Amino acid sequence: MKVEQYGRGLVLIPEVHKRTIVFLHGLGDSANGFEDLFYDYPLLPDCKVVLPTAPSSPVTVNNGMVMNSWYDFITIDDEYHHSLENSVEIICKILDEERKHTDCLILGGLSQGAVTSLYTGLAKYTGKIEAIIALSGYAVPMNIPEERKSIPVLIYHGAQDTLLTLERMNLTVGKYLQGVNKTIEINQHLPHSIDMIEWGYVSNWLKNTLNIS
Repeated sequence: MKVEQYGRGLVLIPEVHKRTIVFLHGLGDSANGFEDLFYDYPLLPDCKVVLPTAPSSPVTVNNGMVMNSWYDFITIDDEYHHSLENSVEIICKILDEERKHTDCLILGGLSQGAVTSLYTGLAKYTGKIEAIIALSGYAVPMNIPEERKSIPVLIYHGAQDTLLTLERMNLTVGKYLQGVNKTIEINQHLPHSIDMIEWGYVSNWLKNTLNIS
């Protein structure tokens, strides 16, 4: 596995490339925050990992501080902000580029990255996606074409998450992802973060979903 720059982000390239996962970080983070995790504990064999870094922009809820963000929060309880559309355009371009090299595309993310992945993969991107992973996130209002509701979606959330709460996830997913082919897994001890129990679950879910031995 070698690591290279990918625009403002990073890409991890395996010796054999059969599939690609595009994974989006959370608010204020960057591609570097997930480099070691994907490098040391690959989710799938023969899988290229694209780790974009979000654009830097002022975030209202953080007193206008400029940071890497996929969209603006006016308050932490906001469901949707129009700035999300700018990130959708960025992610769709990445997915289209990766489609030239593999038929197996996976989209996922943590926190803001989870929200962006759900919205982009289900409601905005028109190309084929094999699976979507949403870790410690929630759903925003979206119009999902019927043919995209069959995409396997994993929603994984910590019961101890005090930032983006389990209640908020359940409410928004139940409201906006009706009819979607989703698996919801709750980790009773997890706060707003990733642990190795979660990472192992995600890996196994992907392998089962994609029929990878």
